[in-house]
Amino acid sequence: MARLGDFAPDELKGDYVERNLKPGQILYLSCDFTTPPKEKYLILVCADTALMFVINSRISPYVQKRSWLNCSQVCLRKKDYGFLDHDSFADCSKVIEEFDLSQISDQVNGDIGRIRGEITDTTKAEIIEVVKNATTIADDHKSSILNALRAQ
Repeated sequence: MARLGDFAPDELKGDYVERNLKPGQILYLSCDFTTPPKEKYLILVCADTALMFVINSRISPYVQKRSWLNCSQVCLRKKDYGFLDHDSFADCSKVIEEFDLSQISDQVNGDIGRIRGEITDTTKAEIIEVVKNATTIADDHKSSILNALRAQ
């Protein structure tokens, strides 16, 4: 089914995409880094270097058994994110660097419906706290993510 945005001139779509590719934006992207490749929700946490956190529908048993990983899962409640089918979890233990901003722009310009919305202030605060305390994220990524999310 066609969406209204599909009929917008490319220049308007490009402006919309550029304005919305910012920290805290939730995107639905085609991901080749998964096995098998599939569409996934991701949170853009630093636009300058296209750092992202993946959103999973559940926390894996492996992560649940490891406190240092389990404490890095941030719940996104369906009631706050209408596009979700159920409560889901942002995995803030691993930074996704598989895309550059032009690859993200290409996917989103092809379908602006891939922009799903921004994280809530509560979710942002939880992610910031998790990142500050994360032992699995490199210091340079921590700094980039924290600066980007705090600026929003």
